[in-house]
Amino acid sequence: MSLLVLGLLFIFETAAGWNYAGSTWPVYLLAAAFGLFELWLFGGRERGLLIPICVLSAVGGFFFAEHFLSFRGSFWPLAAIIIGLYYVFRKTNLEKPEE
Repeated sequence: MSLLVLGLLFIFETAAGWNYAGSTWPVYLLAAAFGLFELWLFGGRERGLLIPICVLSAVGGFFFAEHFLSFRGSFWPLAAIIIGLYYVFRKTNLEKPEE
């Protein structure tokens, strides 16, 4: 199915003369996420596969939003710094397992 998504994208890009390639490049990330989601759905539902699915979907969606909502490069570095600081300073609950 991810090949179908990429095929439709290539048909669109060829018909449009590749004028929108700068706007539609996140579809490549979303197609990979969609293919991995299909593998998870029909494969065995391994939980570890959900991590790259979520990461690829979030990154692709973020860059689509950045392009179409005109953040234009000033928003995502600040968001990355805030997320990084959250992970550095968050409190983790590391308890000893009972023996």
